[in-house]
Amino acid sequence: MNKLAAVIAFTIAATALSHSGDVSAQTSTSAVRINSKTYSVASLRRMGIKGHVRPGNYWYDRRSGAWGYVGTGAMGATAPNLPFGAMRLPRTNTNIWINGREIVLREAKFLYWLFGRVAPGRYFLNANGDAGLVGGPARVNLIRSYQQRIKRQGKRGFYRNGLFSSGGCAAGYCSFRSKVGGKHLSWPN
Repeated sequence: MNKLAAVIAFTIAATALSHSGDVSAQTSTSAVRINSKTYSVASLRRMGIKGHVRPGNYWYDRRSGAWGYVGTGAMGATAPNLPFGAMRLPRTNTNIWINGREIVLREAKFLYWLFGRVAPGRYFLNANGDAGLVGGPARVNLIRSYQQRIKRQGKRGFYRNGLFSSGGCAAGYCSFRSKVGGKHLSWPN
């Protein structure tokens, strides 16, 4: 849960900047499509997916566990390595690829905000937030980088995007209480 919670926290932060509000990528039928394959709710339950699953056309990144509607950026995260097959997505012209997916403009803007600049290229992102150039070592941890950026700006964690009512990092752990459902997320810092 610790690594998964960290990725969820990162993708929630990225979602605030990456979700365009365009629902055209969503489908109006009751089908759940993930990486171009249709699944029934029962088959998703057998894979361990719990909770309400909205009908839609989703992409899923096996390495990081990130997911979103086709045509949008990351909307959330779940466990990595679920058996949904390869992503087949249209080009977005950012020339920034993460785990084989060309990210959308709002995700690129989030990375520019976080790092000041991001070179076009192919990158990997692990479920724990470690990232780097494909074929190379991890050079950065996106979650820690986000926490440091927020701290430099004098803000309290993820409160900025309105999804968390309280939280922060201390004594080697980060902890946040969600405004949605009141769930508490925590992980080693």
